[in-house]
Amino acid sequence: MIRRATLTAASAAVALGIFAGAAVAARPADTARPNVVDCGADKNNSVQAAIDFASGPTTIFISGTCVENLSITKDDITLSGNQAGDACNKANPGGTGTIDGTVTVDGVRARIEFLTITGSGDGVDIFNRADVRLTCNDISDNEANGVQVMRSSNAVLRDNTVSGNGTRETDPFIFFDCGLFAADASSVRSDGNTYADNQYCAIEIDRQSSFRNGDFLPRTPGNPADPNGRDVIIERGCDPGTGTGCFTNDFGPLAIEIFNGGLVQLNNADVNGEIEAAGLSSFRVGDDVALQGNIHNEVGSIVRIRDRSSIGDRLVTFTGTLDCSGGAQAFFSNVQCGQTCSGAIPGSCTTP
Repeated sequence: MIRRATLTAASAAVALGIFAGAAVAARPADTARPNVVDCGADKNNSVQAAIDFASGPTTIFISGTCVENLSITKDDITLSGNQAGDACNKANPGGTGTIDGTVTVDGVRARIEFLTITGSGDGVDIFNRADVRLTCNDISDNEANGVQVMRSSNAVLRDNTVSGNGTRETDPFIFFDCGLFAADASSVRSDGNTYADNQYCAIEIDRQSSFRNGDFLPRTPGNPADPNGRDVIIERGCDPGTGTGCFTNDFGPLAIEIFNGGLVQLNNADVNGEIEAAGLSSFRVGDDVALQGNIHNEVGSIVRIRDRSSIGDRLVTFTGTLDCSGGAQAFFSNVQCGQTCSGAIPGSCTTP
């Protein structure tokens, strides 16, 4: 029988025999041993104590607001606010638990799901070849970055809201905080997420890292992209409905920034705001993507925006100007440097 335990820091070192309470059945697809930490019932209850005590695959269900920084350095820990096993509500992600602090995953596999994560630093730090799945979380209003993926780590994000991060400074050029920041040969796969209203940028991909969204689907009419897997990426101050604030040309705030050999590949997304590619970086667009905002292509970088109308139910649209004055090129692209477009490409694009 699997037993449930509410852990405090003091009880973490006590033998396994202390666990008491009603039985909790593991979810069908999850063989990890579950524990419960209810910070609403007692502010001294500790998620970190449950992590430290865990042996083997373990799911820790969280309720209430837990004010602590968390460090995960062992494989197969799941932090979850979804003990009831509910489906994700993308309009209101998160679950029963809030982490008021930073969750750091260092060099191990982990899952973080159905939680609200907010606090005085980064929301989630993923370091040193870690492999992390983030699902249905509300990662918002952190003082620094929302999610940071560094040092050859891998992150898969699905159905999260990453918004309002970077609150420690009103000037975006002081700390350059973003909703998502990836660097140092790291990899991010993103589907069904919303990145909006973050201080410097929604997404920054730097130093040989990659960000990929959506599947590259076969050229078959009647095979639309998955609407539930569509990313929404919005520059702070940009109104997607009217376009106000989406064409400011001030290099910050930005929707997407790609630096130093970074790669961003979009196949199923709405992007509203400026995009900057610099330092031998690459920005690739195909399948079903809507872009609203100018693209600045600089310093040996490559932009490729492909016409996908032959697929039938998928269409790439671009409203803005592709500016390559910084010394870059459009490679195998239906939008060329200097062109301004106002809808489906390439039909709406003109050269001054």
